[in-house]
Amino acid sequence: MNSIRLLNAYGPTEATIKIGRLQYPRQQQDFLVWPFVARGKLNAFYGPGKSGKSFLAMLCAVMAQGGVETALGLRAKQANVAIWDWEEQDAPETPGATLNERVQMVATGLGIEPPELIYLSCQRPITQLVHYLAEQVAEHDIDFVIIDSVEAACGSGNEHENYEGRFFAFRQAIQEISRAHPFTVLCIDHVASADVASEKPGGTGKAFGTIFKTNEFRWSWEIRGKQDKQSPYLSMAAFHGASNNGPKLADVGLELDFTEDGVVRFSRVDIMENFEERATRS
Repeated sequence: MNSIRLLNAYGPTEATIKIGRLQYPRQQQDFLVWPFVARGKLNAFYGPGKSGKSFLAMLCAVMAQGGVETALGLRAKQANVAIWDWEEQDAPETPGATLNERVQMVATGLGIEPPELIYLSCQRPITQLVHYLAEQVAEHDIDFVIIDSVEAACGSGNEHENYEGRFFAFRQAIQEISRAHPFTVLCIDHVASADVASEKPGGTGKAFGTIFKTNEFRWSWEIRGKQDKQSPYLSMAAFHGASNNGPKLADVGLELDFTEDGVVRFSRVDIMENFEERATRS
């Protein structure tokens, strides 16, 4: 379903009003997981493959579902979490095996029992799953959805639909799914290979596709990671991108330690201190 058909199918959702003199309480941004996931917003982690962005998203999910209020300088609020997965291809006899193991790795590193998350392996574009996903959100009282990944959820394009059109349809689908039961979304997205090769200081500044898509994320972080092939340590840098009505936040440095089998341990590090050297430790 293309973006024009999707918009026509759903129609307008609000009446036209006048703004400028309305007396509303000043809006203060609330967070599900400070500083990475803004409540009620279209959030995003974007970066190259193997940068650790999926593990960072899982850290946010486990903290929220597991009721871990503070860890690593992060502050989380309890939420029912769902993961809609277009990326992993587990064997039919072990559905969800990859992310199930990832939940256990992160939870063990935090010193808690693995929480149970709602998981769905998705085979069709999100525009074809709107009604089913809306039912799942209501049935499981979902507050927080992680989508991995945006490009896969959008579905393959065609000669009549560009990146903007595909992402517009994706965004409209999210709005429709959340109409009756609002929830917070964290999208995982990629960057173009040319942007990865550029190694621009502070990140490339945009997700895969055009800048339009990056700008549509209401709260986003670009994730860069380095890990030597022989090292169990992954050094990660998170650069704050989009922020509505407020300043950008300070960059965040994290290190992921895979020394112990079946466990990942996170620690905070200085983002500017020996970033390259940290990634090559054995």
